[in-house]
Amino acid sequence: MAQNSSATKPHVSQHLQETPKTIRSNAGTTPIAEMRSIIADQMDGEFIISNFDEFTPAYLPFEPDDDLVVECLRKMTKVRYEQRVPLVTDTGQGQFQLTGFLNPPATMKEPELFKRLRDVAQVVGKVSIEGRSPRYMFYDCPHRRVASDIKGDGNKIDGCFVANKDFGTLPQYDDDDEYIDPETNSKHEHRTTTIAVPGEWKKGNDATSELQNNRQLVSAVVQIMNDDARRLFTLGLTLVGEDMRLWYFGRSYSAVSSKVNFVKEPKYLVKAFIAFMFATETELGYDPTVIRHSKNTYTYRLPVPEPDTYNLVTDDMSELSELTDTEYSESVPGSEASSADSSQDEPRNPKFRFFRTVEIVSDYRSNSVTGRMSRVWLVEEVVSQKENAARTKGKERYILKDVWLEAAAPTEKEIQKAIFKDIEAFAKPKSEKDDEWMQHFRTRHESLFKEDKQYEKYFLTIELDYKGEHTKPMPTTFHRHHGLLHKKQSVSRGATLISGTRERPNHGSHKDLQSKALEMIKRDFKPRQQYRVLFRENCTTVGDLKKLGEVFEVLRQVLIPIQLMFVAGWVHRDISAGNILAYRQSEADTWTAKLSDLEYAKQFPPTDDVEAAKDPKTGTPYFMPIEVHTSRCIFLPAEMKNSQLQGSQDTAQAGSESDEAAEKKQLALYKSQKEWQPAGDEYGKVHVIHNFQHDLETLWWLILYVLMALTNHPPSIAYSEKIFQNTTSPPPHRIDAFYHSIRKTLEEVLIESAQPLTGIMEDMRMRLVDQYVKRERKGRTNQPQSYDFIHQLFEIFLDKLCTDFPSCMDIDLVNLPPVLIQENPLAEPSATEESLLSAPASSAENPVPSTPPRTTVSPPSTPPPRASPESRPSRLPPPARVKAKRPASPNVVGQERVEGTRSKKHKH
Repeated sequence: MAQNSSATKPHVSQHLQETPKTIRSNAGTTPIAEMRSIIADQMDGEFIISNFDEFTPAYLPFEPDDDLVVECLRKMTKVRYEQRVPLVTDTGQGQFQLTGFLNPPATMKEPELFKRLRDVAQVVGKVSIEGRSPRYMFYDCPHRRVASDIKGDGNKIDGCFVANKDFGTLPQYDDDDEYIDPETNSKHEHRTTTIAVPGEWKKGNDATSELQNNRQLVSAVVQIMNDDARRLFTLGLTLVGEDMRLWYFGRSYSAVSSKVNFVKEPKYLVKAFIAFMFATETELGYDPTVIRHSKNTYTYRLPVPEPDTYNLVTDDMSELSELTDTEYSESVPGSEASSADSSQDEPRNPKFRFFRTVEIVSDYRSNSVTGRMSRVWLVEEVVSQKENAARTKGKERYILKDVWLEAAAPTEKEIQKAIFKDIEAFAKPKSEKDDEWMQHFRTRHESLFKEDKQYEKYFLTIELDYKGEHTKPMPTTFHRHHGLLHKKQSVSRGATLISGTRERPNHGSHKDLQSKALEMIKRDFKPRQQYRVLFRENCTTVGDLKKLGEVFEVLRQVLIPIQLMFVAGWVHRDISAGNILAYRQSEADTWTAKLSDLEYAKQFPPTDDVEAAKDPKTGTPYFMPIEVHTSRCIFLPAEMKNSQLQGSQDTAQAGSESDEAAEKKQLALYKSQKEWQPAGDEYGKVHVIHNFQHDLETLWWLILYVLMALTNHPPSIAYSEKIFQNTTSPPPHRIDAFYHSIRKTLEEVLIESAQPLTGIMEDMRMRLVDQYVKRERKGRTNQPQSYDFIHQLFEIFLDKLCTDFPSCMDIDLVNLPPVLIQENPLAEPSATEESLLSAPASSAENPVPSTPPRTTVSPPSTPPPRASPESRPSRLPPPARVKAKRPASPNVVGQERVEGTRSKKHKH
């Protein structure tokens, strides 16, 4: 039996498996400089802080020798300016100060002051370090816009470190700080892909200057990490007045050092310059397995497993077998290049396969560095990582997914393998004791269980996968830090990683409906690991299909893998328009549906010993089931609702007893009651677990989204914007659209050709709600057989959509451009960057959340006029995932307490 179908009573611990959602939005095409407020919202809670002396060994490429630092400082004492002011002054007894930055005249502009960093770099670049050579140069660029391969470029940074080979391609300046190269000279563009370490500085030392500086650096790093597929992590440098910080940005968490005075103690600045300029590419966060050739053109290197374990993940490249050319040809499809395509000077490497990007399939511009950061490419196999490497013969193009998973999480291949194993177990001949409810699905899908395993065609075929680098481990001693990007700065109580718990402090969470019910769930900064998986099929997402009939047919087919997961005991948990795929080898063929993105699939029902999830999970708010979106059951399970009342009975168990008799029994027990149970303890811990019906409800939302948002009809588009929003909590119109009749609304807003569908959409909505209420009232949420009926209803529903409405099949669909997230009506009013900078600091008497509400793009008051698909000016953003994090912990102190000292626990 693929799953345990025995009756199981609801249990409190079974309602604690999922995590509340918090927004992770898509920047779309918006310039990065305009996204700083939103980036600040989403990045502010991602930082830890440690003392400078503890930060440098943990994050700098290497720690320069103290004697080397002193040598550089002595050489800098000989550098003088027009006023005969030395760059560095030797104050005696091995102490120095950066005189060139001490008390600058009020009339001196920032670029003039900080261009003196060039002199620091010139001295550092001439020192000798055994075993190292200067690979990077300092580039002063306060007036130069930065270009990117992706949308949203045009920001400026004050300075950066760039590779020696790239320095000559950058715009150069003369003695008067005028750029020699014209702005239009693309040969000398300043690009995010050339920035190894960004830097931002401010002459003033006030709180506003520091806040602006931090935001500029963090937003620049977000753009770098989104743009450059080679980046594993990014380091940064900020100078504000005489204060200096070092920064680390990774996919699991980000870190910042405590402040040090770089003017009175220039050794800190010199140490950082030496570490940056003499670092290797890998030490500065570049992935050695990825080579960039030009705009959005990279070559990935993936290791080849041994022939007898082909397609298995190998963690250690050194353990890969030394295959001969013959063995390589036999184990790797298409490794023999034709004489026309192959180069004599490019010998094949038997340990690796190489894939050059052709185009980007998914270019989600996250407003946060932390997270999965999925990139999906169309790639072609080539014989080496050279820029013009020849293609291999045979199957030349694949889909490459590049993502950061939790290090302990199973990979997509491992999950798919487990699902297939459970499907096979379901398909085997059963005994007479098997549950009768499964027989319907066994009969319906019998043809898929033959020797050729036809059911696998409804999932993507994995050609190869690989686990790569881990994120950096967290230091032993650190603080949580909030307020780096907002007016209030707060540092959490010190934490020492002994027990492994790392609690987050309060950061002013949004007023989402589920926040109070989930305060007990804590979030860890769990380590992440690179994961790359290669798929054979190049598919089209269901959201990109051009006809409504095509969407209906693909959804009817995708119910097959969803049902196979159901009978195998798995829930998908992340079904959306982006991971329901349509595949065909040619335009003459019909579409075959494929269900992808299995990273978040889980077995259901969960066991009692499963701990609450503590780290981010993704979902798609557009299609998220209402119970999951609100973290509340439609009908609170009977055991949970009545467990606080002595004498109450489970509805399922009291079915034979009349309501009147049950009430009399409770009155009698109430009269004799002597002890009183605390009310609400367990109720407050109730939490929804993603179940089998939630996967089906997602399909209903997806159909509604297609009918409203993709049919090029202004009234339906305008109303869809009230329902489909990339927000943590569902907007009121979305809740109303599911809990109450939507038929009248559909009749008012749907395009005329889709009007026949209003009745069947309303009917399925009622059936979904009805099944939730009945199942939860009887306490059967964890009983798989209770989902049999709704699955069979969905079979009929999707069949009818495909067969009973022929006039709707040819309705044209259009695609939506990516834009900003919309406002969550349940959240507080959005705040602009200017208002945040001028806001008063918080105090105990006047608390101000350190993370303000989301900033959004307000929709116009009237819908756009009817337009052609090519010119339609829609503002509705595409579906975007959200990341989950626990509600904030209250352990916060109002100021930094790690400056120059080891972290200590603070009493409250």
